[in-house]
Amino acid sequence: MKKIKTIALAAFLLLTGATLMKAQETQVKFFGQPEFQSQRITKSGNYFPNPPSPYPAWKDSTFSDSTKSAFAPGNFVLFITSQLTDRISVLSENTANINGGKPVFAIQRLMARYYIKDYFSVRVGKMYNPIGYWSNQYNMGLVLQPTIQRPSIIRSESEGGVLQVTNTGAQIEGDNISKARVFYRVMVGNGNGSNSLESNLKNQYAVTAALGMEPVEGLKILASAQYDNFSAKRPNSAGITNRKGGTALLSNASIVYMNPEKKLEFIGEYYYQSSRFDSIGEKSSQGLLTYAGYKVTNKFIPYVQYAYLQAGTAHSTDFYYAGATNGVQLKINDITIGVRYKFTSNFIVKLEYNFRQQHQIFKDNSFQLQNPLLPGYIAGDKIQTTTTQGPRIQFAFAF
Repeated sequence: MKKIKTIALAAFLLLTGATLMKAQETQVKFFGQPEFQSQRITKSGNYFPNPPSPYPAWKDSTFSDSTKSAFAPGNFVLFITSQLTDRISVLSENTANINGGKPVFAIQRLMARYYIKDYFSVRVGKMYNPIGYWSNQYNMGLVLQPTIQRPSIIRSESEGGVLQVTNTGAQIEGDNISKARVFYRVMVGNGNGSNSLESNLKNQYAVTAALGMEPVEGLKILASAQYDNFSAKRPNSAGITNRKGGTALLSNASIVYMNPEKKLEFIGEYYYQSSRFDSIGEKSSQGLLTYAGYKVTNKFIPYVQYAYLQAGTAHSTDFYYAGATNGVQLKINDITIGVRYKFTSNFIVKLEYNFRQQHQIFKDNSFQLQNPLLPGYIAGDKIQTTTTQGPRIQFAFAF
């Protein structure tokens, strides 16, 4: 059965590429990104729910230390664009990889664009949500992305995050407006958990808008926001299901300097999300990402990336972002130091060392963390710390 699926997937990709090659001004790109990663994982502190009395539920002495490493094939990406007429163009981005020993095929983007003027165009189909800079600038072909992985705050569900990177709907957009080169995007798409007529039971949609400018070459300043609806009785990206559904407001502010003619490059983004489920009230999370690189030469670029995520507050768990039970707050610090070497524009090697520390904070007023009748009882919140660190290398190419 696996062999049949693999053959069918390969045939689909080849037939899709061959058919669209016949279209007017069609361009086809294939991307690959095999990599090797090694990780050392240490954990300290642990909470044991419903312990047998009179033992404490929390043990600071709990500790584990493990190491793992592996080669990974990464995504194989088929990226196709075609200019059908002077005004109509189409784009398709498809990925294939191996997940859990099984071949997985996904349509990342599939859309058509009708161009009227620089200041007004229309897109329909599946596309990137116009929220923030990073998520819209770099496609699944990682030869274009400055680092191996996305920062923690903007990872999609398939990458271990919760951000809804793509959506299906309609978008109006404009670019290069006035001398300040103002640009905008407004998209109406399916709500979270709603991807078809059958699943959108309450006419729940998401509205995303972005407004920015590029006053000098490579310098972009933008703000964006998304108002989303969660479908009732369907889990969100964190796996949380609510009987009546809910809403979320995700906002972003970004400042970017990525001029290919200059040595310094920089990305800074801040995200704030407020989600409300009908039965549990309002919750919030926030985070930021920063990236800085310096072109020592056109081929050799060292860089550093830092991401921070705080899921929930000291008094309230964010079920959407943390995906945890009540009384838990999540804090993540993620630092990456790396270097990339550009053999050609279509073949780039990236070498990184990543240090990621996650603190899961258990609130003393929500859990029986320790038995107050036992000797050694210490009141207060308890922190479970998971540290993941290690090197990784990626060979990213396009052809």
